[in-house]
Amino acid sequence: MNAQQLKEKRNVINAMDGLTTIEQRTYNAIQNVVIGLLDLGRSYPEIKTLIKKADPSN
Repeated sequence: MNAQQLKEKRNVINAMDGLTTIEQRTYNAIQNVVIGLLDLGRSYPEIKTLIKKADPSN
């Protein structure tokens, strides 16, 4: 789900408020990885590919 879909489905104004504790932890972990990859000079397409590969729902 994107942020707008999450807000509508869970009836919240801020998408982050609609995340469960586990989803928040996952989001924070992914955010930290992305920041690290950006610091290493990785491009958006590279980061997107790596994140998609790590997603167990794919």
